[in-house]
Parts: sequence; structure tokens; C-alpha cells
Amino acid sequence: MIMKKKSLFHALPIAAVFAVTSCQKPAKTTTSPATPAEVVATPEVETVVEVKVDPLARSAKLGFAQMLPADTETLMLFQNGKDLAKSFGSSKFWEVVTKAEPDIEDMLDEDNETISARDILGEEFFLATGKNTAVQTGNLIKASERYTYHTMKMTISTMLSQISGDADPEAMMQNAQVMLKNVANDPEFGAAWLERAEMPPVYFGCKTNSDSAERIQAAFAEFAAGAASMGEATEEITFEVSGHSFKGTRISGKLLVDSMGDDALNALKEQVGASAAEGLMSAAAKKNIIVASGSVNGYELILIGSRPEDFAFATTPAESLAATKELGFADAFVDKTQVALLFSRKCLQEVGLKVAGTAAYCDALRDALAANEKVDTREIEALLLLIPQREKDMRSMEKASDFGALVVLDQGLRIETFGGTELPYLDTTSPNTLGALEQAKDVAIFANWTSNKAYDEAASAYVETVFQTAYACAKSAANLDVEEESFAQYKEYFTLFDTKFAGHASKIWTAMSVTMAEGLGTEKALLVTLDGEMPPIPGVPEKVVKQGVVPRISSITAVKDRAKLAESWKMINESGDSIMKDISEMMGAEQAMPKPMSSQSNDLVTWFFPAPFFTDDFTPSITLNDKWFITSTSKKHAVQLAKSADSSSSGKTGAYISVDFDAFSAFGKKWFEVLKDNKEEMLTLNENLAAEFESNEENVSTGIEATKDLDQLEIHVRREGAVSRTTIHFKTHWSDRPKRGNTPLPCFPRNMSRGVPLWVIFSNGSIDGILHAMSTTDQAFLQGMLHQVMDFIYPAQCEMCRVPVHGGKHLCADCSGKLERIREPFCSRCGEMFEGNIGSEFTCPNCNKLEYDFTFCRPVLTSTEPARELIHSLKYAHAIHLSKDLANLAAEAFLDPRLQIAREQSWTLIPIPLHWQREQSRYFNQAREIVKHLSTILHLPWCDVLRRTRATTTQTALNRRQRLKNLKGSFSLSREGRHWLSQNPKGAILFDDVFTTGATAQECSAVLRKAGVENRVVVTLMRG
Repeated sequence: MIMKKKSLFHALPIAAVFAVTSCQKPAKTTTSPATPAEVVATPEVETVVEVKVDPLARSAKLGFAQMLPADTETLMLFQNGKDLAKSFGSSKFWEVVTKAEPDIEDMLDEDNETISARDILGEEFFLATGKNTAVQTGNLIKASERYTYHTMKMTISTMLSQISGDADPEAMMQNAQVMLKNVANDPEFGAAWLERAEMPPVYFGCKTNSDSAERIQAAFAEFAAGAASMGEATEEITFEVSGHSFKGTRISGKLLVDSMGDDALNALKEQVGASAAEGLMSAAAKKNIIVASGSVNGYELILIGSRPEDFAFATTPAESLAATKELGFADAFVDKTQVALLFSRKCLQEVGLKVAGTAAYCDALRDALAANEKVDTREIEALLLLIPQREKDMRSMEKASDFGALVVLDQGLRIETFGGTELPYLDTTSPNTLGALEQAKDVAIFANWTSNKAYDEAASAYVETVFQTAYACAKSAANLDVEEESFAQYKEYFTLFDTKFAGHASKIWTAMSVTMAEGLGTEKALLVTLDGEMPPIPGVPEKVVKQGVVPRISSITAVKDRAKLAESWKMINESGDSIMKDISEMMGAEQAMPKPMSSQSNDLVTWFFPAPFFTDDFTPSITLNDKWFITSTSKKHAVQLAKSADSSSSGKTGAYISVDFDAFSAFGKKWFEVLKDNKEEMLTLNENLAAEFESNEENVSTGIEATKDLDQLEIHVRREGAVSRTTIHFKTHWSDRPKRGNTPLPCFPRNMSRGVPLWVIFSNGSIDGILHAMSTTDQAFLQGMLHQVMDFIYPAQCEMCRVPVHGGKHLCADCSGKLERIREPFCSRCGEMFEGNIGSEFTCPNCNKLEYDFTFCRPVLTSTEPARELIHSLKYAHAIHLSKDLANLAAEAFLDPRLQIAREQSWTLIPIPLHWQREQSRYFNQAREIVKHLSTILHLPWCDVLRRTRATTTQTALNRRQRLKNLKGSFSLSREGRHWLSQNPKGAILFDDVFTTGATAQECSAVLRKAGVENRVVVTLMRG
């Protein structure tokens, strides 16, 4: 997305302040920096040379594609999964994975009676759709847009009624009924849409071998027969396609309609009207869906469609999709091991370009507002007409063509795409001139692109119209007559902004999005190097500062009109001074706008704000002259870039990104050595850090060593002739090593590592999230230093009250103290708290009737809304940064005298496991994340002793008896657990986030009892 908006990077506040102090000519205050590293020309990323391959020879490499009819509209083909697995298996990363997850190979081979990823993906897997796919996709999109329109309109109308005080439950019900009628009678939806709707032919299947054929055939047949669960509306069906027999189920629209009773039909008529109801029934009676399975030339297939005659297989490979010119893009890589091929026709791409985008929302909002008579919304309605037009202007630059993509093994993994939609946000004709900067020393990340000015202007107009509309809506809302304290406060704040600051904000926006953009060129380059000098951060030992290195981030673009930059600065400065003047009047104390300092080196001027620990190599700044405009975290690096850019050249067009993993590996090794050499000095930060670093030293070293297997990631987006092209080349160093046999497929849907995707990390903005995602090792030594830096620059906020917190915490002391603790009297078995005067240990009536396989459960918190919200944030909102704060709360359980022996004898903390499917969807096990920190706090060992062997339905709506039955046989010892048992552990502390009926803890404890673990207790964060 960085390349789509020309002015977004420069719209950052710091750029707004710095941008055009170039209108001044300050005195020289600094000397010239060191001579920049020599820059050499960067060669153009390899252009794929057209290769002519006989269509029949190509067909032979494309597996099932040589059996698909030539008019097939989409294809996803995955091949040679075993080769990909072997390639990954020869890497050091696989060694790290198997060490971090010893059960991985057991999990992959846990059941030989059902199909696995190895069976489906090992040789060949495909999903294809035939003729009519694009048409029906368009029908679905249009139906979705119309449904969105009607529901949005109803929602807005209801909200307006509630705000004006006119709403009542009966009126809201009437709104919903009107919406249903409108949907059913809409010519683009309802019966009219159902008349047009068809299921295009879908082909799904995989290649089998003697070991897997029987299992896959049985599983596919079961899937095809599963549609019979529709009952009276289904019938068994057998048919042939090109001489191949298929058997399955037909869901008959006529039978479905006939099975509806008079009561259901009358209810439908009442809801949507007699005419619409009859139209729906008539259309539905004509529709059928078939689901069938069968075998074709060593492949097992599932067919899904409307009619048997819609399916076909090519008579010969020469007549198949594989031999068509549309799949000719695969010819250039005919000599490579193919992993995947994707294809869709131009007609499907065109359907995507016709998606209305915001139009349905704007139309719904406009029509709902027009029906409201209490507030004048004519300005908003006019803007809502303008937004779809601005969006249309922007998207009109997109063109469609056939799309193809190929994934091959080539010194790692290489992805090539051909066609699809055009690249309107890029200028793909003008050669980039900054590409050679990639070759500078220690560049870890490099990006270079040239924006399309026409698209940038259209996108800017669209964004501006959206902001104008939002502002007009906020202004209209402020004029509503609503008697509510919070709303009155909103009106006060909005009125203040509207009268005092809105004009200045608009002027600043214009300065950055228009005037500044006019002063800058369209080509940009972004560089991240890993050789910056570490600044003197408070609390970090001097030896670490001297030896450490930090990243340097810089963006460079050409200056087109320096006078425009000066003009934009004047506009920003004037508005900033006016804003500060208004603030001074409001506060009754003068508030001056901060002024940047400057330094000069030859013709280069650098503007920056001074700070106590800033150095020449660590100073957020703007550097410019008549040729270049550079934003950077390093003044020194900016000067080097300006000099290097003068001699830079490149033949690339479009956008190019590279990531040098060797640089990251060296950076990680450098810091590992620095921390290793200075761990005693780091005791000044935290006395436990040195010991914790030492305990994880081997794992960290192994992880860094594994990164040496990675070489480089290159991405090049461009145009070749009339076709849009993208190359993504993930190069590795393990590609040429001897391949190991029988390696599990890395794409198998198991939680093969305990890391967290980047989007989860950055969604919470937490340093804890980043550290957890780095590896499975708890790098506490590095964590302490990072928290010192982050607390100084960007203090975290309390998850509950949003006040700043420090020391890596995300829960302030006040909020933590307000969480209600379990206090005496409470049940000595389950921890349930009771009111009353009970002076001795007691067992609650519920536990008197139960037998547990654990001695007792000790929860910490009662089930209150704040406590539940914290736990839910961790589990369902990916707030992994809360795990440490929750561990600190969980540690309070160990103040219970009954757990003193557990600490004295170092019993093992055991997190309750999740099934791999749930952990895969959640990206982590919340119990494990808390246990990691709890282990550090209490100096107790932890281990994944248990594994969940089967998925179970949610326990929420079940009673204890049902929960126990649901969980029966769901847990077993893991490989780690068997090793743990061999060490004769003293006892086990099962940990979970919530204890409700105790069914899960009971089932896990039973497994430990049967394994011979004598001492078993349960600790939980909350008593449900």
C-alpha cells in the first residue's frame, strides 16, 4: 500500500513541521559526514524470456489440467508437495521446529485411518470451476451489494429514530419487516436473482497412490453422501461424465418446496408479500444442486454443480485447458519443479472491477437521511453522491486481463504472476533512478517505486471527499437536540474544534496533500540499514551503547519544486502558530509552537528537534537540497543517501522491494554477542535478566544460526509488454543440500511454531507481542532493554483505563487492584467464594457430590465483567501482550499455604492444551502464554505435558455431565510429557484461564493420574 499514496509518507507530523524550512538559509553548524559507501548499478530483475513449448509437453506437466475442458474459467493446481516438504526438511529451520514442537511428527502421523494433508497435498491437489463462473460470481456480488444496501438503510433509519427519541420496539420490528419485503422484491435480489442463479460446475480432488486411494475414496464418498442430511429434499443420484461414473446426492428444489408446509408458506407470504413469496417458491423449485464423487484416471474427485450435463472432461490433452494458449505463461518455467499454478479468465477479473465498493453504503445512508425530516442533511446527501463518483474515477484506471500465477522451486521458492488487473497506482513506463541505492552497505530492506501522478490525484480526491462527508455527518450530529450528558460533551468538543481548529486543520491538509506533493517527484526509495550507532539510552550500560547497533530508516524522493515546499511550510507554520495561540487563550498560559533546529553540510540542510540522547546517527530529521528530500531517523545516513543518489541509476520500472536476510542474521548475531558479553552489566536493569538469558542462550543461538539458511526476498511489480507482472523470489541457502526423505509437509494445518503473525503483533502495538513472535524462546534479557527504550519513547497504556504504564506492563496498579479476588471463605475443592461467616475450611455442596482427580483448584479472580474482558481480549482479540500481566495476577494463587510445597519441590506448571485446529485459528494457546511468564515469576519449570487428541464442540452451553462426556478421551501425554515422566517429577500444577465446572481439569488430571503422577493441583486465573 505504500506505493499507492504518493503523499502519505510525507504527511507524517514530523514531515509537516520540517518539510519546507528550506525557505530559510541557516548558517553551517556541522561538518560533512563520512564519505558514503560506493554505489554500483543494480541490474534489472530477470525478465522472463518467452519460451515456446509444445502444448502437449506442457499438458504432461500440468496433471489434472489436461483432463479439464478448454472453457474452464478458474483453476488452482498444487503439485509436488512432497518435494517442497523435502526442501524445507533440509533446512535448519526444520530442526528448530522439531525441537520447539517435539510432537510434530507424531501429530502428522497420528491417524492412518483417515486422510491427512500428506495424502491430499503430497502429489497433486486441484480446485477448478467451469463455464458460467464469472456470470454467477457477478450475480452473487450484485446480490450482496443489494442486501448490504437494504440492511444498511434499515440500520441507519433505526439509529436516527433512536437519536430523535421516536423509536419503539414495534416500530423497529416494522422496519425489519419492511427491509425483508424490500429485499425479496428487489429486482437485483429476491426472486429475480434466484431465477438467474446457478451453481457453476466445480471440480475438486487429488491424485492418489496405492496407500491413500482407499482412504480418500471413502472420505470423498462420505462427503458426497452427506448432503442427504437435507432429508426429504434429497435423492440419490448416479451419472456418467465422459465415460466416468459418479455417485452422490441431488438436493432438489422442487422436493424442498413441496416439503414446506402451508404454515411455512403462509408465514413467508406474510413476511415478504404473496407475489414475492410465490416468485421465490417458483424459482427455488427449478433449482437443483448435485454433490457426487468418483474416480478418473488415478484421481479422486468431488463434483458440485446444478446438473450432470454441466460437467465434462477433455477427450484428449490437446483439447484440454492445459493445451490452451491461456496457460502458455507456464512455459517459461517448464524446467522447474512446479508447486502451484493458478488461473482465472479475464471475464472473472472484469467482474471484480465492477464491484460497487462504497456505493451501496453511500446509497443506503443517503436514502435513510433523505427520509429523515428533523435534520437538514442536504450537504451530506450531496457528498454521498460524490464519493462513489470519486471512487469510480479512481478505479476507472484499472483494466482486466487473464490472470495466471506459477509457484516453482528455484533456489528457494519463486512466484510469478501474469496479468490480472492493471497497476494504475504505478508508473510502469518511466525507469526508476534510485535502484542502485540497494547496493549500499548493510541495507536490510530496500523499496523503490514510481507513483502514477494521475492515480495519486484521483485517490487524494476520493480520500478528501470521504473526510468531508465524515465531517459533515459529525457536524449534523452536533446539531441534534439530544438530552444526554455524554452527547452534550460531544457537542461541546465538536463546536470547539469547528470554531477554533477546523480551518487550520484544513489548511494543513492542503499544505501536505497538495502543495507539498506538487513540490516532490513521483519516484521514492525506502531503505532500512542495520549499522546505525546506538544512542545513549537512559539506563542502558555504556559498554552496550558502544558495541550495539540500531536500524536506520530513510525515505528519499526527488525535489521537483523547492518553492512549493517552502510554501507548504509557510502554510503549516502559520496554521500551527494560530492553533497554539488559540490553545494559549483557552489555557490562560502562553504555549509556543516548538521550533526545529538546523545544520548544514555543503548544500544540504537538515532540520530536527533536539533531544537529550540524539546523535548524528540517531536523529529523526528532514534533509534536503534542490535535488533531494529525505526523511530519516539518522541525520548522518540522510547526508550519505543524498550524495549516493546523485550517482545512482537503475533500469527497473514499477516497484521493487528486497529483503536481505543475511543482514538480519548478522544483526541478530551481533546483538547476541553484545548481550552475551555484557550480561553482568545488564544486571543494573534487572537482576534476573542475566540468569534468564543464560538459560535461553542455546535456543537463541540455534534460532540465529537457522536464519543463515535464508538468503533474500525480492519482489518486483512491473509491466512486460501489455501484461502486468509480479515476481516474488524467496531465496534460501538450503536449496542445494541433499534432501531428507519422508519429511512431514510444512503446509499441514498444525501449529508448527508458537509465533504470532505480524498482523497480530502490530494490532496491539506491544513490545511483548513482538518478543513473543520472535521465537518460542523467552528472550527476557533483550526484553528488559527493549522495555527501557519503549517506555522512554512510547509508554504503553493500561488495557482498562488507558493511563500510561511502564516497565512492560499493560495493566496499571489501580485497575489491577480493583479486580475482585477470591477471598475466604471459599470452597477448599473448587475455589468457589461464598458469603457469610464460615470460620473453618469447608467443601461446597456441589463438590461434596463429585470426585476429582486433583486435590484442589485455586482460582485468583471472581467472575466479574472487567476480569472477563481481560481474558477475552487475550483469547479472542489477540492481545497477547496481556499474558504477562495476567501471569502476575495468577501468581497470587501461590500465596495460598497449600501451594507452598509445590514451590519448595519445584512442581511443573502444565498449561491445558488446545486442539491444534483451535490453536491454529487463535494463533496461540492463552494458557501456555500465561504459563511462560508464570514460570519466570515463580522460578518453576513448565512443560507441554499434555496434548489434545481430538477437537470437541464448544463447552459453553453444556452442563458438567455433558462436558465430561464431550471431553472423554480428548487428552493424552505428549512426547515431551513422556520424557517429563521419565524424570520422576514431584508434582503437577495444571493451569487454565478459567475454571467453570472443572470438566477439563478433571479429564487432564485423570490422564496424569493414570500416568502415575501422584501430586496434582489446579490453578486458574478466574472462577467461572
